[in-house]
Amino acid sequence: EEIDHLERLLAENNEIISNIRDSVINLSESVKDGQHSPEALNFKQRNFSEVLPLATAYLSIEPEDCQFASKIGSQASDVQMLKVYDILPFDNPDGGVWKQGFDITYDEHEWDDKPLQVFVVPHSHNDPGWLKTFDDYFRDQTQHILNNMVLKLQEDKGRKFMWSEISYFSKWWDGIDSQKKDAVKRLIEDGQFEIVTGGWVMPDEASPHYFALIDQLI
Repeated sequence: EEIDHLERLLAENNEIISNIRDSVINLSESVKDGQHSPEALNFKQRNFSEVLPLATAYLSIEPEDCQFASKIGSQASDVQMLKVYDILPFDNPDGGVWKQGFDITYDEHEWDDKPLQVFVVPHSHNDPGWLKTFDDYFRDQTQHILNNMVLKLQEDKGRKFMWSEISYFSKWWDGIDSQKKDAVKRLIEDGQFEIVTGGWVMPDEASPHYFALIDQLI
């Protein structure tokens, strides 16, 4: 519903811009031809609501959708950002199981009586910048993954692969020949290769707000 509302607002905005453009074109042609059309003469006196249809619109946001914004101004600043590097210890302690500081515990015998089902889903997880730069990752790893994907999927029609990060895929696509591009298109048509979401990066662990997902698709 909120996305539909945004689309309606965009449509109204496009209509306003079109009206402005048409008015400017008409005035420009009148001045160029030396004519003084009623529109040109009365432009300054006209009510702008005739040129710009007044459409007051408000986007309602539920409080739970943006808790941070609702609290702006309610908290005092106690950290001077210029001193952050002096405050942080940078001692890089071992964070535990996943190296992020979260202690993961579970009951090893909880599922002893249940059959184990393992779902293997080959997919991309190529961070555009983490331990290496974007270009270093592409040169050392990403381009090889994509090249091997084309080869291995063609070897076995039962294999499938998903790719998320269009930032890397675009760079790779620009550098491959037409023969390999045709092979990729066939793999997509055959359902072996799938591009999921189609954003520049993959929203995996971060769990971003829906606005950020939409923004990178525009």
